[in-house]
Formats: sequence, C-alpha cells, structure tokens
Amino acid sequence: MLAVVTEFLQSGSIVPDINNTFIALIPKMKNALKLTDFRLISLCNVLYKIIAKLLSNRLKLWISQYIRTISYLVLVNSVPSDPVIPSRGLRPDENRLLQDPLSPLLFVICIEALSNRFHQLEVSGNMEDIPFGGGNIRDSHLFFADDCLLFYRATLEAWEYVRSVLTKYEEILGQKLNVEKMSFFFSKHTSDGVKDLLKATIGVQEIKAYEKYLRLRIVIGRSKTESLLFMVDMVRDRTQNWKNRFLSYAGREALIKSILQAIPTYSM
Repeated sequence: MLAVVTEFLQSGSIVPDINNTFIALIPKMKNALKLTDFRLISLCNVLYKIIAKLLSNRLKLWISQYIRTISYLVLVNSVPSDPVIPSRGLRPDENRLLQDPLSPLLFVICIEALSNRFHQLEVSGNMEDIPFGGGNIRDSHLFFADDCLLFYRATLEAWEYVRSVLTKYEEILGQKLNVEKMSFFFSKHTSDGVKDLLKATIGVQEIKAYEKYLRLRIVIGRSKTESLLFMVDMVRDRTQNWKNRFLSYAGREALIKSILQAIPTYSM
C-alpha cells in the first residue's frame, strides 16, 4: 500500500483499477422501481481514498488527470457491471463518511465562483439584496452545505437574471439543477396572482411557513419554545430506542457525545 501511494506521489500517475468505484443500490422502500427509490452508496478503493485525501490537502497539478480517470461499476446482485465514465464531477454520496474526500473541496471552489457572480448582479443593480432583522442585515443568497437559498424580488425580470447565472453555472461545470428539489417561499406581501405566475412559468412548487427545511421550520416566529420543541422529541426518541437500552456506560457516553449533543448544535 505504501509503495503504491509513494509511486503516485513521485510519478503523478495512477493505476486505473484503483480509481474504480462500486455503486451499491440500497432500496429506500419496498418494491423500489425508479432510480430515486434507491440510495446510492459509493464503495471506493482504500488506496484511492488515501490518495484522494492527500490530494485534497495539497491540491497539486495531478487533480486534472485524477478526475478524468474516474469510473463507476454498478453492483447488481453483487455482480459489477461494465465501467461507466461520469461526466459531472466526483463521487457524491448521501453517506458523508463514504463521500469522495475531494468532492467537498472542489464544490466549495465552484460555489465560491457562483457566489461572486451573484454579488456582481447586486453591484450592477440587476439583483437587489433583501433586508433582514429590521434592515440591519442585507443579503441576496446563502449557502449551507450543498443547499442554496436565493432571496430576490418576486418578479419575472428578477428570475431571468437569476436563471442566467444558474444556466451559465450549468454550462461551465456540467452540473444540472434538480427542479424537483427546488421550491419557492413567498413573503406575506406577495399576491396570489404573482405566486401563480412564477410557479407556472418556472415550474417550481411553493412551500409554506409551517413546513420544514433541513428539519427546521421555515419561519420560527415569536414562540421559540414551540418552534424548537422538536429537539426534545428527537433526543427522547434516541434515548428511548430499545437498542440503546442495552448499551454499556461507554456506549451511552459515545451516544451522548456523537449524536445527542449534535442535535441542538445543528439546530441552533
């Protein structure tokens, strides 16, 4: 293992087989039929993950060759398929522990360029930032992990400017917006006619104030206790799980540190 990694660092070349990835399809429900009914888990080579970690820390000139040699093999009944050459980015994964180490780093670099483009729209006057907290804070966009929140006036003209930036982003990177995961949240001052026009034109659904985003309510409101009460329920569910009742003291301590303490930290 050490010899292979050393050879890569010295020559900059990688054995193609090391860069293969098995994709296991885990059903999310019974009688899964569509691709969206499965959870895709990437099974990378250990040598690949070591090399990828080194690259993510150093960002050497090998990255271009490294990315272009990626291939996938889908596991069907534990039998690998023929190699599939991807055209959009590195190995994403819903399980963060199995995600490609380079993927988050490259994503941050790309998303920084997208953020700069939105700032350019603000400077040019084509996109107006929205005031928060009584006008003390103004912003037009926020990024959280791989989610993007855009704030702009509810007009077709504003949407056209936003769409032009997103379209250019797609053309450059090869990534595509998932319209099924996009949604609108309108202020209470937006008329029903404007809402219907934007939803029909863009083809995106509307979410309400009582709905949740990343397990948090869209609007907190005046009653913080009521809005954040779900954290107590989540902690209670974790502690009352029948499997956790048989944990040792060391296991319970690990549960508290790794899971229970993360619940309020994530929400707050």
